[in-house]
Amino acid sequence: MKLIRDIEHYQPSGPLCLALGNFDGVHLGHQQLIKECVDFAAINKGTAAAYIFDPHPARVIKPSKAPKLLVTAERKAEILESLGLDLLIYAPFTQEVAKCAPEEFVRYILVEKLNVQQVVVGFNYSFGFRGAGTPELLNHLGNKYA
Repeated sequence: MKLIRDIEHYQPSGPLCLALGNFDGVHLGHQQLIKECVDFAAINKGTAAAYIFDPHPARVIKPSKAPKLLVTAERKAEILESLGLDLLIYAPFTQEVAKCAPEEFVRYILVEKLNVQQVVVGFNYSFGFRGAGTPELLNHLGNKYA
């Protein structure tokens, strides 16, 4: 599995299926999302990837309420690789990123930078400024930019 920390120089090669989330602990629900991503990539002869913010967003937004992480970044990477991921993207989470509108994240990161073909998220996934982005909005924006 390839690990990248800078998407500025990432060059997509074929369809990219991206699982979004923190995946702390990589529990059974996380494993199912990764399986869906890996399966999509295999069917479409593409790349299965996960996009994880580092540090955990709560450590930047509300450090006093940030959850204690269940596994180290290294252990998480090992588990994700064992589940079949081809690529792990650790993206820096900063105050600037925290202010990013959901549509800006989809347009700039998912579409322009990564050229994502499929996104996999959990039912309670949120993204963008103050967590305003939902799976439903992600689906809508995906259709808009497809």
